[in-house]
Amino acid sequence: MLQRDQFTDQAINVVNQSFRLAYELHHSFVGSEHILWSLSRDYAGAASDSLRAFGMDETLLREM
Repeated sequence: MLQRDQFTDQAINVVNQSFRLAYELHHSFVGSEHILWSLSRDYAGAASDSLRAFGMDETLLREM
């Protein structure tokens, strides 16, 4: 079983935000699209920097 102390606060925030996004969209699952969207909102992370470097942002990911 995974323990909370195995993850950074930033990782936990991304996962929690993914759950909120899925809930707001009335989805019954959390998929890769929710995680990517959450990562794009995490402006302090390397994943967000990489997504932006390839032209991906929150608006574009939502449209996709």
